[in-house]
Amino acid sequence: MAETGLTDAMYAGNKRTLAFAVKDTAGAVFDITAYGVQFALSEIDSDGIVSGAALVSKSDDDVAEIAVTDAANGLLQVYLVGADTAALLGDYHFELELVDDADSETVVVAEGTLEIRRNVVNA
Repeated sequence: MAETGLTDAMYAGNKRTLAFAVKDTAGAVFDITAYGVQFALSEIDSDGIVSGAALVSKSDDDVAEIAVTDAANGLLQVYLVGADTAALLGDYHFELELVDDADSETVVVAEGTLEIRRNVVNA
């Protein structure tokens, strides 16, 4: 079910909307109505290993952080604001996971790398 190896880039201190379409293992639309959604961004060490706790965490408990735009079709958006990335530079690992409302079990549905580039205009 997880979409892996995603890559994206943005500039430090900028806001960014990350859009996701959750699919099942066959690639069909997955209804996320009965799920919560969480997003985390963590450091990657020099060996390419995810290290430490999340530097940025988002939850659909706050629609300013994650908005489920069409649950039946698995569509959602994660909102990064300038303060989330202002002090970050380099490559970071992100994960998007669903939390089953019935039993609180989690499953990662997307993961990848977000490159945060230096913003020279607003440095």
